[in-house]
Amino acid sequence: MKYTLHFQKAYQQIIDVHIESQVEKGEVSFHLPAWRPGRYETQNFATFVFDASAKMEDGTEVPVSKTSIHTWQVDAPVDGKLHFTYSFFANLKDAGGTYFDEERILVNGITLLMYRKENMEDSCEMLLDLPSGWKLGGGFHSEGHHHCFANFHELVDTPFLASKDLFHHEFVVSDIPTHLWFMGDCTPDFQRLEKDIVAYSEAQMKMFGEFPVDQYHYLFVAWPFAYRHGVEHVNSTVIVMGPGFKLMEGRYYDSLLEISSHELFHTWNVKQIRPEEMYPYDYSGPNYSRLHYVTEGVTTYYGDLMLWKGNVWGIDKWIRSVNGELQGHYYSGAQDFISLEEASIQSWTNGYKGDTAPNRKISFYTKGYLIAMLLDMEIREASDDAHNMDELMYRMYHEVAKAGRGYTADDFKSLSEELAGKSLDEFWDKYISGTADLIPALKSLGDRVGMALVEMPPPEPVRCWWGMAVKKEDGAWVIDKLYENSPATKAGMHIGDEIIAIGGRKIVGNINEWLIYLKESFMVEVHYFHQGRVKTAQLPLASSPVFKVPQFVLSGNPTPEQIVNRRKWQSVGKQS
Repeated sequence: MKYTLHFQKAYQQIIDVHIESQVEKGEVSFHLPAWRPGRYETQNFATFVFDASAKMEDGTEVPVSKTSIHTWQVDAPVDGKLHFTYSFFANLKDAGGTYFDEERILVNGITLLMYRKENMEDSCEMLLDLPSGWKLGGGFHSEGHHHCFANFHELVDTPFLASKDLFHHEFVVSDIPTHLWFMGDCTPDFQRLEKDIVAYSEAQMKMFGEFPVDQYHYLFVAWPFAYRHGVEHVNSTVIVMGPGFKLMEGRYYDSLLEISSHELFHTWNVKQIRPEEMYPYDYSGPNYSRLHYVTEGVTTYYGDLMLWKGNVWGIDKWIRSVNGELQGHYYSGAQDFISLEEASIQSWTNGYKGDTAPNRKISFYTKGYLIAMLLDMEIREASDDAHNMDELMYRMYHEVAKAGRGYTADDFKSLSEELAGKSLDEFWDKYISGTADLIPALKSLGDRVGMALVEMPPPEPVRCWWGMAVKKEDGAWVIDKLYENSPATKAGMHIGDEIIAIGGRKIVGNINEWLIYLKESFMVEVHYFHQGRVKTAQLPLASSPVFKVPQFVLSGNPTPEQIVNRRKWQSVGKQS
């Protein structure tokens, strides 16, 4: 298969794709992936494909018919070379998408390149017809605009950027050439980035004992608006963030490091250590797995943890990241209803954004992070700190991934039990298959390292006192979430209701500021629209918070034993 991508219609945001393929007489099917690795939900990339056509080498036109959402069929009249062409509207701004305009190109091949099932494992090549003078960046094995790949999997796992203004910086981490590519409105501080990336990269490489590929590329796309998304690839990552002009500032820079460390960890965990159900990937439909507490939860835990282990962060920033995950998990409202295993399957139907049913959706990234942290401490405590999760992931890589197979749930659990030296049935039943309260285990973890777990009211009064979350839509405050048995729920309010007045006052500005102003009232009258009708509810103010979130507070005077346990937690690899 030979792919040629033409980038000559920038103002229309259209990429023209030309595929040359040797075919036999009869039905020939071309398939567009129904999803992309790293995003465990069905995606309709076929929406952006149009004007498909085909002809044989001699110019004979061949009719094209669409036989399913993601399949195009050609009836070849003879054996020979078939030329199949189509256009793709490239306006997907996320890190897994494909975008093209007069200033920039981001291509994730999984979104727009079709395959034939019988040729997926064959070598293939790609030619890029780029605008004159544009620079190209990506994890290619060759220079120029002509690239060869071992198979379709490698082709679509090699994203790239192109632009007239593409910033590039190269350095070496433990003999591995590392490239930073930045595209968009930003001013990257390459020296600062290099220092911090080297630090967390060396920690990760020390943990696994080696790096699985011979080079690594960070492909950064800076948008002028707020955005944050990253996607892993075998020797690269695409990270989309914004606003670009703030990337080197405060929390934006911390966030940039978090996502960069997360994606680098995926080089081992997912690109090498992969669930059996996704080994190899099947692009035709869902690849169901109950193991996303490993693929994403463990990765999210280590993405942040490695910034502490690599001395990029102090323990205060590390605990701040833990608290952010705690807040996210409890804000979901589903912690008592959905297990990690269920959430892994659920993503294929419920997606990643927003609730489908109220309070019945958790993030396997967030809860997976918390459970990975608890499992790490479970292994450490049970083994008297002889073993830990660093060693667990090391063995998953060397004993399972490098053996050329995907892992099962039993692989992960049995290795965990071997290191802990005991059965972990109870841990799995409570926290992975079940929905047991995390608070007791979190408190135990905190006691071990000198952190008090306290339940704190959230900063937003609407959530704290009324048990709801709101958002602003077209200048109006609309209920976005209602928690189980909250005052707002009991008062008969619904998701989507528009709050128009509190205590007889029209809401002007921030609704939370109004509640703070009125907090001396015990009860307040709330007027709101439900299905176009004005309704009234009586809701409490200034009473005890109805919604609290567990948060860790570092002890200012930890015991010598707690200090030792912190140091062991921060160290990299198996404890000697």
